[in-house]
Amino acid sequence: RAVTNDDVMDMKAVGSPVVSPDGSQVLYTVRQWESDKDRRDSRTRIWKVPAGGGAARQLTFGERGDSQPQWSPDGRYISFLSARGGAGGDEPPKAQIFLMRTDGGESWKLTDAKEAVSGYSWSPDSRTIAYVTVEPRSGAVEAEIRKRDDERVFENDFRYTHIWTVDIESKQAARVTDGTAWTVRGTPSWASDSKRLTFAAGVTTMLRDY
Repeated sequence: RAVTNDDVMDMKAVGSPVVSPDGSQVLYTVRQWESDKDRRDSRTRIWKVPAGGGAARQLTFGERGDSQPQWSPDGRYISFLSARGGAGGDEPPKAQIFLMRTDGGESWKLTDAKEAVSGYSWSPDSRTIAYVTVEPRSGAVEAEIRKRDDERVFENDFRYTHIWTVDIESKQAARVTDGTAWTVRGTPSWASDSKRLTFAAGVTTMLRDY
């Protein structure tokens, strides 16, 4: 028979496989359309399956979906990005890093960045996570946007991305990079001593300035 709209809406896309440090489990994402009252939304969920095959189990159920699953290097935690709850006013919540123990239990929010976390990486000692997020707008700019006085100047209105770190135990976040000399590209990579980071950067956010 011919393909129908329902066939397309029922399709699932699998991605982002990550093998656990001991090689026994695999995290991965499943993106699919889900019914929500009188509409359907495309959401990504995180699943886990034994590396040798077997029954898979869905781990996350965030209202807006979850992404970028990772294992902590010591295998104690599973981390992922999720936008949950409300951000205040009419704004949707920002994506933050969440953790859950690999042996089960509820997840909890690790970061509380003003803007969405776009990527992150674990330190080899599993004590710290480095993450990237765009610089928040100033209060004056936010007020102008609310008043609809929010003109944008072509090639002169850049919001730079910078690196922060967060301690797993204390949840204390610390800025690593700042300024407008360059913007961080992609996700930082840790040195084996967990004391240094390498990263790519561009002069501006424009692709030609990579």
